[in-house]
Amino acid sequence: MDDGFSYRFELQLADGAETSFKTIKSVKHDFRKAIRDDYAESFLGSSVASLFVEFPQFMFSDGKVVGRAVVMSMVVMSMKYDPLTRTGRMAVCLNGGQFEETRKWIRKNIETLARDKNIALTTGEIPPAAKFYLGREELKDGNVLEIEFKTE
Repeated sequence: MDDGFSYRFELQLADGAETSFKTIKSVKHDFRKAIRDDYAESFLGSSVASLFVEFPQFMFSDGKVVGRAVVMSMVVMSMKYDPLTRTGRMAVCLNGGQFEETRKWIRKNIETLARDKNIALTTGEIPPAAKFYLGREELKDGNVLEIEFKTE
């Protein structure tokens, strides 16, 4: 990442803390909020609503969380999805130096859409992996990434 903002971190969970999936999810949620708030305070004028925090590196072992968090500044310009044809398009205005991170973020959100909208859900069970295909990708005006996709 060329023009981004990232944290490398190592967090030690309190002694006796439960090491479940729920705990890890909670740590990510709380840490994501703290990073976003810190970024907004450090860079006045940035809108918290346009900030997204991703974890390209995140490992949990022996009560310790180690990784890297990346702050991305972007605005979702449009999101269109037709459940009948199972095709869609997402356009995001991004920070020029964060093309690859933004592309990964879009892909993750398309995967979530495919998983949550196109399969029968069973209470208490994690949905199976979703299948989707990325189509045309276009960078418009140097800072709007538009990606077409199809889900199965």
